Amino acid sequence: PPPSPWYEPSSAHRPHDLTEYFEVTHPFHPLCGQRLELLAYRHSWGEERVMYRDAGDRIRALPASWTSVVAPDPYVALSAGRSLFRLDDLVALVGLVRGGPPAGETVGRGRGVK
Repeated sequence: PPPSPWYEPSSAHRPHDLTEYFEVTHPFHPLCGQRLELLAYRHSWGEERVMYRDAGDRIRALPASWTSVVAPDPYVALSAGRSLFRLDDLVALVGLVRGGPPAGETVGRGRGVK
């Protein structure tokens, strides 16, 4: 049969000594601070995501950047909670408010205009 276009994580549980865990670190996420079993780490929806099972045994995904799987952004770490926004995010927001493309995205067909 042809390969499935959908990723289907294994339903088999790993031995306890091989199980990996991660913590949700995004301060506004309802699962912040919770330790969850890592089922998979995949590129999906344009970003790296971690997959886990929720309390209802359903498979869910979160952006990896919202978890302990990815090292914290240096700016966020150095600001130690004193800054609510990263500079890159604020620059992207200015571009969106002005009606242009998000910062760093090129426009046009291969002209390299930023």
